[in-house]
Amino acid sequence: SGNRLYHVTVMPCYDKKLEASRQDFYNDVLQTNEVDCVLTTSEVQLMLDERCTGSLSGVEGRDVDPELFSLTEDRAHVCGHSGSGAGGYLEFAVRETARRVFDMQVDRIELTARRNADMQEFTLRGPQHGEGSEGQAVREVHFAAIYGFRNIQNLVQKMKRRKCTYDYVEVMACPSACLNGGGQIKAEQQMDKDLLARVTEAYKSATERSPHISPLLPLLYHTWLEGQGSEKARRLLRTQFHIIEKSTAALSIKW
Repeated sequence: SGNRLYHVTVMPCYDKKLEASRQDFYNDVLQTNEVDCVLTTSEVQLMLDERCTGSLSGVEGRDVDPELFSLTEDRAHVCGHSGSGAGGYLEFAVRETARRVFDMQVDRIELTARRNADMQEFTLRGPQHGEGSEGQAVREVHFAAIYGFRNIQNLVQKMKRRKCTYDYVEVMACPSACLNGGGQIKAEQQMDKDLLARVTEAYKSATERSPHISPLLPLLYHTWLEGQGSEKARRLLRTQFHIIEKSTAALSIKW
């Protein structure tokens, strides 16, 4: 039962608090939010400072169910993903497009920076038919990673003028994406870019593993979701957002 679970997530962004409170993420059947509490990393640091003098050494340990993690070499192992600190969605989309559309495998993805480091592109090229011999058309699929509000504004303007040529865009509001989120722990005695470099290095130190090879994935689909591609799987695993109408009530208040 959802009433017996208290779901806490630790995020690099304050906006995740607003996202978790949206009606889209309220379960009408269980009458509960899908996420009960969102903490930023800076708030976790504050809690440690207040209760444990800034260290985890004073926190009482708890056993963790190994089935919550990917099982590797008979022990619980936390795995990471390929791609950027924005979640690796672009890289996953590239590889899935290559596999499903072109029946090919992409081992290395190198993004090309355009106006700045927060605006990068990648073009996937594959044969439309067969192996792309002479005379056959080659189809291209265009991807982009757009971070930061200025780059996002330029993207939106292109879309409004119908001059956007991208097929898939990974958009993040924060420059340098989520690892540089507004809720992250701030630098005290070093430059922000140096701290970001350390965070990025630590993030990428986790063993990369494709979700396709997880031994728990087929079990999850079979046991809980009525098979891959089922209506239940689509309903529970896919997210839908609805436009929230702007409220003018706050503007009419006389202070």
